[in-house]
Amino acid sequence: MKNTIVFILMFLVHYISLAQPDKSIISKVVDRQRGIQNISYEVIRKDTLLTGDIRTMSGKILMYRNLADTILGYTFYAQQPEINERVFYNGHIGYLVNDGEKTYTTLNESQYDYILNISAGRLLMTDILSLDTTGTEYIESEQNNEGICLIMHYPDIPKYNVYHRYKKVFVDPTSFLPWKVISHQVSNGQVQCLSWTANNLKWDMSDVSNTIARPDFLSSHKFKITDKKATPLSNQFIGMDLTNLKGYSILDSTEEEINFLNHLTLLDFWAIWCGPCIESLPKVERLSSQYSSDKLEVFGVILNDKQLEPTIRFIKSDQGPKFNTIAIDVSQWNKLNISALPLYLLVDTKGKVIYSGFGYTQELEEIIKNRLEN
Repeated sequence: MKNTIVFILMFLVHYISLAQPDKSIISKVVDRQRGIQNISYEVIRKDTLLTGDIRTMSGKILMYRNLADTILGYTFYAQQPEINERVFYNGHIGYLVNDGEKTYTTLNESQYDYILNISAGRLLMTDILSLDTTGTEYIESEQNNEGICLIMHYPDIPKYNVYHRYKKVFVDPTSFLPWKVISHQVSNGQVQCLSWTANNLKWDMSDVSNTIARPDFLSSHKFKITDKKATPLSNQFIGMDLTNLKGYSILDSTEEEINFLNHLTLLDFWAIWCGPCIESLPKVERLSSQYSSDKLEVFGVILNDKQLEPTIRFIKSDQGPKFNTIAIDVSQWNKLNISALPLYLLVDTKGKVIYSGFGYTQELEEIIKNRLEN
């Protein structure tokens, strides 16, 4: 009986610690972070995608607090040696650096939303310098062999079949700094888990300001001019001939070759595991409804892989896109060399790409409007 009571008490203590997190933990983390001017660390990012595929990347990060910066709140330098690329953001300009080619390009303000989702920018563990609790329903805490763990729960998104959303932030009990972050969600029954693990943390270093203020590549690398209408990663598609693009039509289960004649064509490359893709589908659908098909025809383009069946179920559900979608094979997808999603390609009547961009933007709408209404 005594053992039973002890077990129950231990269970209740653990349960209460989860249900009612110690707010002083969050306060200590935030206060600790506010006192730090800069921090560097090595990081390993491991992603388990909805497809079941696992990808791992690693690199080095330097973050420098900048209270005057209204976009991120900090400047940063990110290096991913395995792909010979770096990303810089100095509070005014973003740079994408290719050390293999010895070139660099600039990112304008409209592209800053994607700076943490491209190249080495994906390695940033943003919670390490600024704990983000935005949008949480409730927060739990627990202590285990990895230290203190804050578990932030987020609302489900039934409209897009996204459930069990949470973020775990592991805090070192000595420094009160986050050293590991796990982001989890279930979409259409498939688990997506993204994790960042930082080590070799150093902070408030006195000799790092020039790394961001006077980056070495400005003198050693060549500036690469890009099309103003394209993001640095998407400009590769401008002028590409897509007249041979064909795939499996989801709506009528037949092979379909896209006809580009006599109208503009917008291709929306997306995937069911891509949150920004799903969120942008209603915008693409709304854009499609603004113009008749003899002016603008919209196609969704997906990869014919092991996620095809759940993707088809989503497309045919009430939440799915109403415009036609085709599935292309792996060889065509790889030939296009698509590095990020969602990707939008605007194609002229000759089958040539005249606009490309990652992420849905107002610029895309304006370009279509100018082409069709002027």
